[in-house]
Amino acid sequence: MLVLWGKNDPFFTVAGAEAYRRDNTGATVVLLDGGHFAIEEHSGTIAEAMRALADRVKAQAAAS
Repeated sequence: MLVLWGKNDPFFTVAGAEAYRRDNTGATVVLLDGGHFAIEEHSGTIAEAMRALADRVKAQAAAS
C-alpha cells in the first residue's frame, strides 16, 4: 500500500497518515510538503513513488 499525504492538508491531517502506517504495517507513507491537492504540487514525486511501488509489486510477483 502506498499512502501519499499532504502535510498541510486541512481536511486530512497527518494523524490520518500515521493511522494508515500503524494499521497497515506494510504501507509506505510519503508525507509531502503540501496541502489537500498535493498531486498538483508534487506530481513528479508522486509519479516516482508510484513507479517504485509498481516495480516492487512486479518483483514480488516474479519471485513467487
